[in-house]
Amino acid sequence: MKKAVIILVALCFGFAKTHAQNDNPYSVFGYQGKVLKTPEEESGKQYLFLNTNDTTQKLKTIAFNTKTQLIEYIDHNNVIYKTDSLLPTFVLRFLSTDPHAKDYPGMSPYNFVGNMPTRAVDPDGRDIYILFATTGNGHGDAMFNAAAQTRQRNIEGSKFFDPAKDKVVVLQVTDMAQIKTMVETTVSTYSKQYGATTEVGVWSHAARQGPIGTVPTSANAIGSSQLSPKGWGDIDFNWKQNDASMTFYGCNTGNELSTSGQWQGSFARTISDLPNFKNVDVAGQSTSAFPSFFPNVRETNIARSAYPMIGFAIGDTYMVGGNKGQGGESMWFAPMAAPAANPMNVYQNGQKTGSGFQSTTKSTPVNE
Repeated sequence: MKKAVIILVALCFGFAKTHAQNDNPYSVFGYQGKVLKTPEEESGKQYLFLNTNDTTQKLKTIAFNTKTQLIEYIDHNNVIYKTDSLLPTFVLRFLSTDPHAKDYPGMSPYNFVGNMPTRAVDPDGRDIYILFATTGNGHGDAMFNAAAQTRQRNIEGSKFFDPAKDKVVVLQVTDMAQIKTMVETTVSTYSKQYGATTEVGVWSHAARQGPIGTVPTSANAIGSSQLSPKGWGDIDFNWKQNDASMTFYGCNTGNELSTSGQWQGSFARTISDLPNFKNVDVAGQSTSAFPSFFPNVRETNIARSAYPMIGFAIGDTYMVGGNKGQGGESMWFAPMAAPAANPMNVYQNGQKTGSGFQSTTKSTPVNE
């Protein structure tokens, strides 16, 4: 969608300058859309039209006014979008406000993709959430699946979620290298209807080199069942331009200390510095992680340990940071008696930006 729009805009200007007399100047590119020219003497204006009957495309008509040098876009619902300055610095604006305008107080509510149409695909402020839980573990399947479903409920039950415009996809993964295909398939399937990716989460066993799959990693492996930074760097997440997040809920993914007590930087910090994570908040656990009914304390019960398929089917599940020796304390049945959770660390562009506990109500998964 994004590429098609930008190419057509450029060609409209080329048409106006050099091909005004041709029946279809786009035919050289293999495009067979019908081009109509409205004579100036009939309308008082001169428009060049590119029409298509292909309803799989977002736009039905692109109209270029050769007098004002402005472009108008019309979709198949006859919604009109306009530009009001010349290429290459044109600004595409909606004639209605972005439904997520309240999230971007520094921008006009009529802006299209933050005035960066060649870098972002966000036609109407819609969001995709992609949540992964590993499966095939000797232990942990019920826990990780329950935690991913809790985040799904938190998203879908919040005020920022609109089921007509936003999409949550929960996927199970065994081979960490499969995440690339699964993300890109999800984007290909849903981005046209629901926009760009705003959040990705991974619930799994993990260590200082990242999430651990349940089978050997088939490509870009590090260790036996982890994905290398290069593997994560090769994934096209189609991130939303602002406030996108990647959260790793497994043990020590945001731990800054080596086993000898020396600072070495964390896995989440490393991932945040990759080019395909530019300006994305990347969070990870500062310590080992354990299941809890609450995001800011460590509270569980014996049923979840002894009968996980039944125990994790009841109540919310959050993977929270904890310390060794606190297992017994976490079995108390009141939040005020449970040990405090350790916060997750959050990074952007290779720098730590804060730390906090998991959110139950906000569009960002971690409250910094």
